[in-house]
Formats: sequence, C-alpha cells, structure tokens
Amino acid sequence: MRGWAVVALALLGCRAPGEAAPGEPLGSAARASPNASLLPAPLSSPAASATGSAPLPSPFGSAARGVDTPLRALMDDAGAPLGPKVWLASRPSPADPLASLREAGAASRELPLREQVGLELRARLQWPGVPGEAPAELGRERWRALTQKSALELDIKSLPLGRLKLLLRSDGFPWPAGVELRARHELYGHALLWPDAKRFRVLEPGTLRALLLEGRADVGPLSSGVAEPQPDGHRLGLTTRRVALETALGRLTLELARVAGSGLGPESLCRLLLELAGLGPSSSVCEYEWVPLYAEYTWAEGGQLVFSVSELTRRSDLSIGAFAAPPADAAQTMDELPPHPPRALLSAAELGLLRARAARADEPAAPGAPKAGLLVVNDGELARYVVLDGLPIAWLPPFSELTLPELRPGRYVAGWRDFLGGESPPAAPVDVPARATWSAGRDGGP
Repeated sequence: MRGWAVVALALLGCRAPGEAAPGEPLGSAARASPNASLLPAPLSSPAASATGSAPLPSPFGSAARGVDTPLRALMDDAGAPLGPKVWLASRPSPADPLASLREAGAASRELPLREQVGLELRARLQWPGVPGEAPAELGRERWRALTQKSALELDIKSLPLGRLKLLLRSDGFPWPAGVELRARHELYGHALLWPDAKRFRVLEPGTLRALLLEGRADVGPLSSGVAEPQPDGHRLGLTTRRVALETALGRLTLELARVAGSGLGPESLCRLLLELAGLGPSSSVCEYEWVPLYAEYTWAEGGQLVFSVSELTRRSDLSIGAFAAPPADAAQTMDELPPHPPRALLSAAELGLLRARAARADEPAAPGAPKAGLLVVNDGELARYVVLDGLPIAWLPPFSELTLPELRPGRYVAGWRDFLGGESPPAAPVDVPARATWSAGRDGGP
C-alpha cells in the first residue's frame, strides 16, 4: 500500500511551471503540441489473452518519457509492468489498490487532499443537426428547454495515476442516469457500475458498440486503422493536436490538448473514444497528458456523432478511493446489465407542448394506431431512438414498443436513429394518432 502512495505522490504532487491552479479553468497554461508518432499499434484479441498468450502491447514506453521513475514503480513482484492487459468479463476482477485508499483513512495520511489533483470535464454527445430549428409555434426558449431533456450529457473525472470516471448525467442514454463507466490505465476495458455503485459488469475491449447499438455486451473486432495527422486546432483556449483515423466503419477526427500534470488518466478517455470507432486501445494516438477535447465520427453507412468538451477544470478535492475500478464493496455480475426498458425522454406534459393545439383529423386513424397519441414499435435487433420534428423523444431497446398518448393530434415528421447517429429510413411525415414501426431489413418507417 505504501508503494502505491509513493507512486501517487510522485504523479500528483508536482505542478509544472505555468500550470493552472486547482479549480481554475485550463487555458494557455498547457504546453504547445510536440511532434508525436500517430501510427496505431495492432491490437491482440481478447480471446488470445484469455487463453494465456502474451498481454496486449504496453504503452509504458511512450508514457515513461515524462515520468520514468514513478511508472517503473508500477511493477508486479516479478518486476514486470502491471499492465495494460485485457480486463476479462469471464473472470473475477482484480482488486484495485485504490479501493483501500479512503478519504478519511489511509488517503488522509498518505495522500493529502491538496495533492489529489485531477481533471473534471463537462462533455456532450450529439448528432449534428439534431435537434433542428425550433418550430415557430413553440418558440426558442421552450424548444431549448425541451432539447436539454434529451441531451447526452457526461461528467468525466480523471486522476494522473491512471483512473477515469465517466458519469451519465441524463436519461437520454440507453441506461438510467447515474450509471458510471470506470477505467484503469493498466487494464484494457471498462467497469460498468449500476447507479447505486453496488454492482458492476466488466466490458471487455470491443463491447461498447454492441452495447450501445444492441443492448448486448458482445465483443466485436477492433482494428488499428490508418492515422493521418491534421493541422493543429484550438479549443477551450488550448492548442490541439488533430489526427484523422480511417477504418472500415468510417472516419474519426480526434483533437487532443496537452495538459501538464494530467498524467495517465486522459489516456483511458482516449481509448474509449477510439473504441466507438472500432479502434484498439493500444493505439499510440492516446498519449500521456493528452486530453481528448473533441471527436467527430462520420460513418461509412451514413450518420454522424460528435463528442465535445465544454468545460475543463483542474480539481484538488477528488477522493482517490472513489475512483476504484471496481469499488471494493461492489459485486461483480458476469451476464447482467442495468435495466433499460423503453422510455420516453420527455414527460407527458412536455410531449403535449410539441403542438400548441390539436389538429382536426381529416381521415380515420390507420389500422393498428392507438386511440390517442403515437405507438412506436421497434421490431428489429438494434436499439432505436424515436425523433419527432428533429427532437429525440423516446428510446426503445430491440423488440419493444411504447405508446405516447400525450401527443396531440396533428402532422409530425418522425424518424429513427441509433445511438451512433445512423438514420434509417429517412424521416417522413406521420399523422397522429398513428403507429410507427422500425424493422431491420425492410422499410418499416413511420
């Protein structure tokens, strides 16, 4: 335990010249972008590690350029680096040494609060162009309030010694608000925590896409992709290193800014963003002290998704024990996920606001339509969002349905999107009361 305290003090206790003080937004204090290798390393398959073959390639060589001595203290009894290795869902998870460093216990003696300096990011995932312009009858203020309800907001915190917490702040995600993803630098993969943090499931590398698109933790293939440097950019007052990566799934444009003192934590966020594009976590695009601020995904089959950071702050009040992955008192489940039933993203009253008044129906409702509102049916194997007039209003897991009786009669434009922004079929008018069905393999459409 004392060894971990020494490592943490070495990583956390130093502030570079010109570095922003804790609690202050970061800006010009970050150093300029150095030249860096952008060629991703190949990723070994999780199955190979499960059968006892060599662990995945370690990024310790590149990271050690900045903190050689502390990193080399992260060794096992045989003198080998602790990671990174694949975090396997089929085995009991290794205990995190941080789990026993409690704010009121060992942490207060070995890791003073003033030295527990990490980063806090406010970020959002969104589909470009969604939601669209506010309908004239609603007004901008009311429309802005409605769009906030369906926004995909994230709270992200990281520690320099290689820990990441990603909190889902809104109900627009496929899981309830309060679900967390946690990551450890020495392990490839994530722990998905229930909102009460009493249960968790390991997500092996390659599971995030299937989890978000299908609601299943199936392991998919990961590739190294082809990286191409881009001209430097600027975000949040920082100079960013930009790189574009091409894969069979599409194109990812990533912007990262160097933040002195941020250590290993931001690498785990970078790995997560790469995995959404089907890229392996061993890519050298993810580097020590480089914080992802923007990611734009353009998919080969159509659709876009954007990750953007709106706030970046250094924090000195982070409890190290709260970053443990997994938490010491959390029970591991091998095959369950947090419940994710179909649900409306807006309240009944808010759904009623989408039209100022009910329109008179000129024709009788189509067969299968409800007496009031809209019945949406997902008859496919992929989870889908229901988008009405450019506003996400409901989420449906595979093979589910939901009735939204609060929608007033009238003509709307209805469409279907997956979590990553793919739209199929194109949005089309629908006269409420109505039934709208999405089905893979045929134009279910509204």
